Amino acid sequence: MIDKRIIKLLMDNRDFFKGKDKVYYLTSSIGKTGELYLKPFKEILDSSFKWGKIIYKGENYRKQIGKYGLELKEIRDSLENKLDNNVLRQEIDKFLLSHNTLSLTTGSSLGLRSTPIEYSFIKGNIYLFSEGGEKFAHLLLSDKVCISIYDNYTGFNKLNGMQIKGKAEILDKDAEEYLYILKEKGLSSDKISAFGIDMNIIKVIPEITEFLSSDLKKYNVSLKQILK
Repeated sequence: MIDKRIIKLLMDNRDFFKGKDKVYYLTSSIGKTGELYLKPFKEILDSSFKWGKIIYKGENYRKQIGKYGLELKEIRDSLENKLDNNVLRQEIDKFLLSHNTLSLTTGSSLGLRSTPIEYSFIKGNIYLFSEGGEKFAHLLLSDKVCISIYDNYTGFNKLNGMQIKGKAEILDKDAEEYLYILKEKGLSSDKISAFGIDMNIIKVIPEITEFLSSDLKKYNVSLKQILK
């Protein structure tokens, strides 16, 4: 039974919905009755749904709900007022260069690990120095990582945060890139050896960057931008 208040809400705001892209997302645990519940919505809104799906309770029910929810998120994100990619790249680089600490999330069948760690942003990639730890167990099984970097919350008009999904690799200690990053940090293999430590460098190659920043309002675009 559909709540009459929902029907009234749609009726009272019918003009508001006209001409707008709409989506329905319905879950049903009673047989194949989803279409019956959907019928009054289609009648009120003139069947003008651009996207929609009915998910019935059964095998993989929760997985289907989650999967379609992510599909809808992709659609929503694609409709955002976008910033030019070159300008967005500059804003992202500026943010990354103005910070030095992130949270690195690694995961595998063994579990999850979130590690606060210092980073360097060099030529579009992120480099992390680490002697070891649980994250390496996960990196051996999966190169997928997620990074978050953010400012302290001070109000809705000063939001600044970033989430990066990417792939990680542990650089070979004899590789030219390993030696180059050491040099960029004012280090060398000899200095590392003198410390008596085994220093690893994790390289993260960004694939998807989600940037939420109040500073982007100066461009008259959505405050949340995605760069792939």
